[in-house]
This record gives sequence, C-alpha cells and structure tokens, in this order.
Amino acid sequence: MFRLAVAIIAGAIFTSVIAFCADAVAADLLRVFPYLDLALAFPYGICGGLLAARLAPEKGIGAGSGVAALTVLVGLVSYRMNGSPEAAWFWIAMSSSLAGGAMFGGHLGAMRAARARALQKRPAKVRKAR
Repeated sequence: MFRLAVAIIAGAIFTSVIAFCADAVAADLLRVFPYLDLALAFPYGICGGLLAARLAPEKGIGAGSGVAALTVLVGLVSYRMNGSPEAAWFWIAMSSSLAGGAMFGGHLGAMRAARARALQKRPAKVRKAR
C-alpha cells in the first residue's frame, strides 16, 4: 500500500513538473500558452501514469487511476484558487486530458508488467537430439 501511494505521488509530481516547465516555455517564449498545453497534456499524463505503474508494477491500473484522481483534485484546487469563470473550459480540458493520459499510462504499464511476467513463466524449449 505504501509503494502504491509513493508511486501515485511520484507520477503526479512528474506530470506537474513537466506541465509547469512546458507552461513556462510556452507562455514566456512561444506565446502560445493554452494551445500547446492542451495539445501536450495527454502525453504528459501518459508519462506520469506510466511512471506510477512502473513504480508499482503489481497495481499498474490502480496507480494510473490514483494519478488521474490526484491530477483532477489538483486541477480543481488550482481553478478555485486563481481561475475565472470564463477560463473554466481550459481547466476542465487540461484536467480531463491529464487524467485520461494518466489512466492510459497506467494501462500501458500494467500491460508491460503482465507481458514481462508471462515471458518469465514461459518454459524453455528443449531440442531433441537427432
């Protein structure tokens, strides 16, 4: 349980750091802040969910779900702190895209772990002497 909690927190922090760094670059240098963020939010979520699933390989889907839930919670708190009603579409789109990506990343991590377990259990082929 502790490992799952650490994996969820690490995945959410990783997603947040990547998103905030991209925000800084997009807002200050490129001046295309909302559109670049929304275009890259799903891949950011995938990275966070995949990281969480790799840190807790036995519970990959749960780790991705936890990252998604934490991302939505952080998005809601962020919107309540400094969001305007006119910009609600951005916060909703960003949070849902990050959460969907985290769920997909958790799924990818769970599939990778299942594939690795299946390869370990496969018996070695024995060649017959002729």
